[in-house]
Parts: sequence; structure tokens; C-alpha cells
Amino acid sequence: MGYGVGGESCGKFIEKRRNRQDTGYMHWVTGYLTAINLERPMTYNILGTTDIHGAMLWLENYCQRYPLIDVNDAVDALADELYPKRATQKKNKSSH
Repeated sequence: MGYGVGGESCGKFIEKRRNRQDTGYMHWVTGYLTAINLERPMTYNILGTTDIHGAMLWLENYCQRYPLIDVNDAVDALADELYPKRATQKKNKSSH
């Protein structure tokens, strides 16, 4: 079960995204993914080499295919997709 916009349908998310009113969804997804970074073993950054904009585009495409599911379930699917490509540790910045 999702709270806030996570409990809304993917169809509503798509509608808001088309009208460029999806900022609340982006904030919610960012918080959800941050929680995954903190809770899943060996996960420093679930996004790996992508960024939040790439994740939101993936979510948009997924939600277009499944408009009746909750955003929470769609973000679960996103996390499952990202997990194998996640960063497991902070990259060390080399000094030159």
C-alpha cells in the first residue's frame, strides 16, 4: 500500500504528467527510491547510471501500459528493473 500519490492510479499520474503537473509524483518517487537506498542490502544508489528523469520516463512508459495499477506498484516494478544495475557503493573521486 502506498501513501500520498503512491496510492493513486497510473492513469492519474499519466494525466498529471501530460499536463506538466507531476512534481508531486517526482518528489514521492525520489523519497521512495531514497528509502530503497537505505533499506536494500548492497544498495548505495538504486538509480545506478540513470537519473530521476530517466526513472520518471520509465515510469511513464510503464504506467501507459498499466493505467489501472497504483503508482506504488509501478515504482516497485521500477525498483525491480533498476536493482540489477544499481550502484553498490559510493564512487571514489580520484585526485589528480
